[in-house]
Amino acid sequence: MRDAGGRSGKQASHGAKNAAANNQPLAKNRYRVKAGDTLYAIAWMYGLDFQAVARFNGIEPPYAIYADQILKLDLDNPKAGRYVVKRGDSLSMVAQNHGTTMMVLVRLNDLKKPYTIHPGQLLLLGSQPESVASGSSVAKRDPRQNNVQNSSGAVTQGLAAPERKEYSQARSTQNYNNYLTWQWPTRGRIVQGFSLSEQGNKGLDIAGTRGQAVVAAASGRVVYAGSALRGYGNLIIIKHNEDYLSAYAHNDVLRVQEQQEVKAGQRIADMGSSDSQDVRLHFEIRYRGQSINPVRFLPKR
Repeated sequence: MRDAGGRSGKQASHGAKNAAANNQPLAKNRYRVKAGDTLYAIAWMYGLDFQAVARFNGIEPPYAIYADQILKLDLDNPKAGRYVVKRGDSLSMVAQNHGTTMMVLVRLNDLKKPYTIHPGQLLLLGSQPESVASGSSVAKRDPRQNNVQNSSGAVTQGLAAPERKEYSQARSTQNYNNYLTWQWPTRGRIVQGFSLSEQGNKGLDIAGTRGQAVVAAASGRVVYAGSALRGYGNLIIIKHNEDYLSAYAHNDVLRVQEQQEVKAGQRIADMGSSDSQDVRLHFEIRYRGQSINPVRFLPKR
């Protein structure tokens, strides 16, 4: 016997079970892929590095995902031996905070000198047999690290510079922004600037008129073009290289499609007010999943 869809009773029963399973609530930090989702958009939505999400879920380039696939998003789980680098971290700080040594992390993560780490980077912590001793009244030096740990547990940096300094260097175009030339995505007045606060604006909001040209801020490939991400309206995400993505939100009309290659300055959308109270462009740049201030990359005007 077949149902109205032409399936046998056994097939229909199996389909019903699958449908029921798909409607079950997911565990925390799990995401069920919906039709039209891309890995880039999901990672963007949760503020994660798409490459870290891909590695954690065993997804290889070109990062294809399918409807109803369950993605694990709990990358930052020290109890499970994983840690996502935060702004201000250095490798020695991460090691000390998780009861291990810097050189253990170097080996586990195949890091090269000078052992620079970046916000959004996924570090394996491993087991902790080589935990750093604490509470001693004698300062200890690890000759491999060139760091000094005092009786309070604070670490004086030697070999590894503080991540805040490293991150400020990332804003120069020499080390982390190679081969990218940025330009303003549209003309107009900035009505809301970038903020590092938890609920702050993660980009720039630029006022303009409906239909005004929105252009690619740098060359790259469109990895998302749609309206599925709540709060962004008609959104475009461009992948510029393995480190940098940029996003263009609240558009009226999208003029590019996913997988399309675009050049810096190419018109990609018309400014609008989708998911916004007024006409504006919300523009973001993210480095390995972390929001950074676009003004530091854009030319002065």
